[in-house]
Amino acid sequence: MAVRGIVEKNKTKLFQAILLDPLTGAMLTIEETRNMVDEMFKAEKDYTKGYK
Repeated sequence: MAVRGIVEKNKTKLFQAILLDPLTGAMLTIEETRNMVDEMFKAEKDYTKGYK
């Protein structure tokens, strides 16, 4: 899922891949995970251009 998200520049698939991580699921709610992914994309905006 993560590889497909990167290759396809698909933010949703990357989010779903992170949701599949057991540690993330144990520590964060779905909404908190979504916020974390949004923050990661903002922090790395120079490297994540073109993601939909």
